Amino acid sequence: MRYDEDDNKGDTSDINPPTFSRSIEPLGEDIHHTHSSSPQTRLAEASAKRGGEEFSEGGRIKRPPNKFALVGVFLLACVFVIAGIVFFQTISSKLSAFTGYQAEQSAGTGETISLNLENAKGRLGEILNTLKTTFTGARESIAGVGNLASEISGLVGDVSFLQKNLISLVAQKKGEILISRLEAISSHLKKIREEESSLDDVAGALGIAVSSSTNSSYLSLKLDLLKSQKLVDTALLWLNSSSSRHIFVMFQNSSEIRPAGGFLGSYADVVIQNGNVELFDIRDINDSDKELGLKTIPPKPLQALVKNWRAADANWFFDFPRSAVTVLRFVESSTLYADIGTVFDGVVAVSPKVIESMLEIIGPVTVGEKTFTSINFLSEIQKIVQAGQAKNASLNLAAQPTYPKGILKDVGAAIFEKAASLDESGTGSFYDMALDWIQQKDVMVYLKNADLESFAGEYGASGEVYEFSRNFLGDYVALVEANIGGGKSDMFVERDMTLESQINADGTVNNRVTITLNHRGNASADWWYKVPSQLYIQLFVPPSSRLTNASGGIEKVIVSPIDYKKNGYLENPLVSEIEANTEKIFSYPIVSSHKELGKKVFSMWAKLKPGEKRQIVFSYTHRLFLPPADGQIYSFVFEKQAGTQRKYAFDISAPPGFAFKENNLPVFKYVDDPPGRLIINLTLKKA
Repeated sequence: MRYDEDDNKGDTSDINPPTFSRSIEPLGEDIHHTHSSSPQTRLAEASAKRGGEEFSEGGRIKRPPNKFALVGVFLLACVFVIAGIVFFQTISSKLSAFTGYQAEQSAGTGETISLNLENAKGRLGEILNTLKTTFTGARESIAGVGNLASEISGLVGDVSFLQKNLISLVAQKKGEILISRLEAISSHLKKIREEESSLDDVAGALGIAVSSSTNSSYLSLKLDLLKSQKLVDTALLWLNSSSSRHIFVMFQNSSEIRPAGGFLGSYADVVIQNGNVELFDIRDINDSDKELGLKTIPPKPLQALVKNWRAADANWFFDFPRSAVTVLRFVESSTLYADIGTVFDGVVAVSPKVIESMLEIIGPVTVGEKTFTSINFLSEIQKIVQAGQAKNASLNLAAQPTYPKGILKDVGAAIFEKAASLDESGTGSFYDMALDWIQQKDVMVYLKNADLESFAGEYGASGEVYEFSRNFLGDYVALVEANIGGGKSDMFVERDMTLESQINADGTVNNRVTITLNHRGNASADWWYKVPSQLYIQLFVPPSSRLTNASGGIEKVIVSPIDYKKNGYLENPLVSEIEANTEKIFSYPIVSSHKELGKKVFSMWAKLKPGEKRQIVFSYTHRLFLPPADGQIYSFVFEKQAGTQRKYAFDISAPPGFAFKENNLPVFKYVDDPPGRLIINLTLKKA
């Protein structure tokens, strides 16, 4: 089915050159088409365009066996491995710190674990050493220590087994082994908690004194063990379900930056049942959006580009859970899924950096005559997709279009084949890399299950925006950009961000944020990088902030492309809440402000032609709830936008007469590539 992409266009006269209008990532028709065929048939027809899949008698899509399904296995395994690594490292390190035992893994199967009981330190060591001189209860307590050691050994062994074999278990569809190991982990955690409580009771009865620092770490460990057992038990219920679990994997294109990452041009439906991946279906987002009958008013800035809001542009919120919920609302409302009752259980967002960093470890992969490396992956994929879209645009209505984004399956399969053969050193590098994905927001996870989502948030994988504590004393800043009508120019726009912050004696803080943009698309041979960069820029700051100066942006007036109320379009409550409190700043008409997630947000537009350089400046002041004092902790929090690559420099100046204890200087400088969330706690001291 062909469509006219201009049906979904808003007013782009000042935003987007007509020759480039959404041909980069067409959004599809704005009107809902009535189909006489069933949704299963439409799924099969859409799939057939992508490579010869067949429709079976049972009404399900039947695919010929091929290696492309392994892509889903690999990506899903990545998610499990990341969660497993975080769980393993956190619990194991705290168990080691608490017990003083050193776990040693054999060089063979990874299951032989020994614990050094003689050198036990920490709380259990204190208890055990005291019991050596105490007759009453000694036998019971020493037996408890032995039982505890055995359970710790079993826990470490089972987690190590999964860490080493998870990818192969998923690839070989051995979900029953995965589930059995998780059940064993749950059992170990339960028994460890029971033995800890028993030993604690004996120690209390004998009046054994334990240091306060050890006791503090012990309480922390008990809480972590409780959380971990709850997590594993919840995961078991989730995996053991006889019904299918659907995970929506967002492939975000950071060459077209959006608040929650990159433009959502492609996605995958990963189906899990009984611990096994049963289906991995990569699609163009248009497959879902063209079957969407829902009419929703887009956020005002997006009305410069689209008339109807849909999944392709729905990762609009800096807070990833909000974006994920919005994307799923549109996808699940599409008749492509709604008519067959498909409901997604969660979202995993993946940036191109994930693939690029994997290629750094495994080396280049070749598909057909094209070789993909960590350096050229995104640009080569973009060329192939652009060529395919251009070819489809030139076809007549009767011609069969190609499916240009099918290249993602081919490349993914080639990567999996090499990754599956990694040696022990390569596997270790992969684990380190996986943790870095989470820290840098290259992988973000949203799950409808509240317990699993809470776990993701606790370990920094949820992409949720930082929430101020009641007595927060410090500063916060986050720079968030949205490419609206600027093609794929973000790949060639160099970005720097500097913050100069002065804490004053009266408790006010004066800040100046300078954003330097340099559009180098003129050096590219490809037209989609030469499009003028058109950015909607938002700066998230403390709620009491007041703008004192702004420069470098442009004033943009957006006229709604249609009368939304008259045409029956629905409002999104999150968007309505933001726009209801959005107002122009009278003294600086290029800037608007609103409140969102407990933050003040300053926003403006910026436009750069290829070869142009521009500076955007926000100056503002805010007040701390207490004036500076000797020994006071001042917290600086920065949150990075997923998918962005910028250079950062933060200068924080102490109040007059003060210095920072951490460097004994009146100015603290940070020049580095920060993680997704950077928290710097600085101690004020009288100079």
